[in-house]
Amino acid sequence: MVGIIIVTFMVLGLTALTSQVDRRFSAQALELESSEKRHRQILETARDALVGMDSKGIIADWNAKAEATSGWPREQVLGRTLSKTIVPAQHRAAYERGFRHFLKTGEGRVLNNRIEITALHRDGHEFPIDLTVSAIS
Repeated sequence: MVGIIIVTFMVLGLTALTSQVDRRFSAQALELESSEKRHRQILETARDALVGMDSKGIIADWNAKAEATSGWPREQVLGRTLSKTIVPAQHRAAYERGFRHFLKTGEGRVLNNRIEITALHRDGHEFPIDLTVSAIS
């Protein structure tokens, strides 16, 4: 009889705990959704072109200013490599060497420094930009 009471108590306790975890999970999911919306709003209202890419150089994010500046719609650049999208042909080899060096060492000449360089517009013309590269984890 004592064993049944303990088991019953644990089941009720687990049910209550599960319910509490479900409520906490739901609250965290809403908080995460709100945070993601806020993040998207910040990106979309930024006055600078912001581009996010993964460790393979694949574009993972592209804000409205990047669209307006480069001529590339977000839907068409997501999944493309940055080097073949906005890096002019004469700079691609140096860009790719620098990118590989960064992946190996975590260091780079342009990392956290503003440099003046040209970018490639969708229509093929080059235009001057101030570039800053920041690594986030």
